[in-house]
Amino acid sequence: MGASEALRQVLKEKTERDAKALGAVDWEKRKTERIAAFNKLYSQIELWLTPSVSEGLVKLMREPCELEERHIGKFASESLVLDVGNTKVRFHPVASNVAGASARVDMSSGARSITLVYFSGRSEWCFLFRAAGVQTVPVNEESFTDILKDLLAE
Repeated sequence: MGASEALRQVLKEKTERDAKALGAVDWEKRKTERIAAFNKLYSQIELWLTPSVSEGLVKLMREPCELEERHIGKFASESLVLDVGNTKVRFHPVASNVAGASARVDMSSGARSITLVYFSGRSEWCFLFRAAGVQTVPVNEESFTDILKDLLAE
């Protein structure tokens, strides 16, 4: 077998393996789980911010958005927007997988942004930091407050 034939065989085997693996994934279930994970995150944030909303310190809005993923196609989801003074903080779902995570949301204000990832096996959202290697910090009221404070700092 010549080099070009060996290369063709490697590519063919890889293509066949990937096609078989893709067929084994329930993409509709994955999409439904991802949307549920976004809703879980947003609902938790809304709960933490309920007293501040009642005081008029922050306004919360969910906005429709459309995502498109390679194997799922286009689907409807939501973004969460926090209005704090003259600043908006957006939680926008991202149509991409992050290694080991099943969902991703980018939390941003202006040019500043932080990534949140959802680990379905642990049913847990985490902030993802990539400074010195990769580090995750579970999203809880304390970590959310710290990150929000950093994003709102001018």
